[in-house]
Amino acid sequence: MVPLMNYSDVTYIVKRHERIAQLVAITTSDLIFDQVDSLDTSDRSDGGFGSTGKN
Repeated sequence: MVPLMNYSDVTYIVKRHERIAQLVAITTSDLIFDQVDSLDTSDRSDGGFGSTGKN
């Protein structure tokens, strides 16, 4: 899924098979991760990944 936003005052209609997104792949070999057994509590929603906590 690709979210689209039109910041123009002009209506734009996306046509079938029109290219609307581009993938940019980056290397992550320089990242270092720390594995932990648990995370500290926070004020974030407990609704899961990407959850806003709103219905």
